[in-house]
Amino acid sequence: ELLLAVLNDLDLSSVEVSIYGAGSTDYVQSLKKSCYNKNISIIDGFVCDSKLPDLYANHHLVVLPYSITSVLNSGSVINAFSYQRAVISSKIGTLSDISNIPQKYFDYEYENQEEHFLKLYKLIDSIIKTYSGRYNDLLLFGKNANEYIKKENSLSIVSLKLEKLLSNLDIKFWDH
Repeated sequence: ELLLAVLNDLDLSSVEVSIYGAGSTDYVQSLKKSCYNKNISIIDGFVCDSKLPDLYANHHLVVLPYSITSVLNSGSVINAFSYQRAVISSKIGTLSDISNIPQKYFDYEYENQEEHFLKLYKLIDSIIKTYSGRYNDLLLFGKNANEYIKKENSLSIVSLKLEKLLSNLDIKFWDH
C-alpha cells in the first residue's frame, strides 16, 4: 500500500513498474482500484523460484520498502543482488552489512510512516530523474553488489569467520 501510494504520486511517464505478490482476491482488487497510474502493473500471485530469472531480467530495479520495526534482514535483497539487480530498500541489517562499498544499492532511513512515505518518494523520484533514458546504468549497482556478495560470502571467507567465532567459544570442529 505504501509503495503504491508513493508510485501513484510520481511521474512515471518514462518507466514501467510492476508490483508482484500474492494476496487475497479482495485485497488485490482494492490495490488495483487504488492504482491510477497506467504505468503500474499489479501482478497477483506467488513468484516461484523458477520465474525469478525472467522477472529480474525484465526489470532494472527492485524496491523493497521494508518496515524497520519488523524486518531486520532480507533474503530478497541478497536474491536481487544474486541476479545483479539494483535495490531500493529501507536501511535494514542486510544493507548495513555491506555499507562500506559505494554504488551497490539505494537506501533510506525513517522514523515514522509519514517520513517513510516522503523518503521513499524522494529517492524513487531522484532515481527516475537521474537515470531517465539510461536505466541500464542502474545495472552497475546490481553488478557491484553481486561482486561484493560473492567475494565476501565465499566459502573460504565464511569458513574463516565461522572458525573465528567458534574459537571464541573454545570449540573446535575441524583442523586446517
